[in-house]
Amino acid sequence: MQFRLARLEDVAGLTAVHLAAAREQQSRGAGGFLEKLGATYLKEYYRVFLQEPNSLILCAVDDQGIAGLVSGTLDAEEHRDALRKHRYRLFLSMLPALLRNIRLLGPVIRRARSLSDGEETGYVWLEGPRWEYWGWDPARPSADSVVLQKKWIAILELLGAKIVTFEVDEVNVRVAEYHKRMGAEVIREYSTPEGDRRLLMRYDLEK
Repeated sequence: MQFRLARLEDVAGLTAVHLAAAREQQSRGAGGFLEKLGATYLKEYYRVFLQEPNSLILCAVDDQGIAGLVSGTLDAEEHRDALRKHRYRLFLSMLPALLRNIRLLGPVIRRARSLSDGEETGYVWLEGPRWEYWGWDPARPSADSVVLQKKWIAILELLGAKIVTFEVDEVNVRVAEYHKRMGAEVIREYSTPEGDRRLLMRYDLEK
């Protein structure tokens, strides 16, 4: 298994792993929102993400292609601004999913509005380094998934980050417990506008 920074030509592979990991999470009653917007949207989303100056997407690659990824940014505000800048491209890319399920439109609008709400009231943290997503293809041996995650944290430290903040849905018990064992602390608990309970967690990289 090799570990390297993701490139623009990896967009399809990143999307495939994201969707495969999401399907496995959904089978356990967890899973996120982005995958509901479909492959077309995710490809555009990762294309935007990879072009941000402070994005950090690390992937694990074997002879079959991308096996896993950890994505995040050194500057959550920059990521928010990039999503705003490309909002029309991103909206067009989610149209196939919206046509299949128009009920997704309400959550999409609420998430778009939340990008200006600040770190205390939105869906996600909007300040400093932020961990976005950790996904692994369930068809691949999972031992290297933790190696990938630790390497991503190590790169953050090398780049000078002192903390990294992220969100975990409370239903994703295994992930939350893993992060607690690894030293992450819960900053607060809150509910999204849809009523989903979330944990805001943080690693102190100076400890």
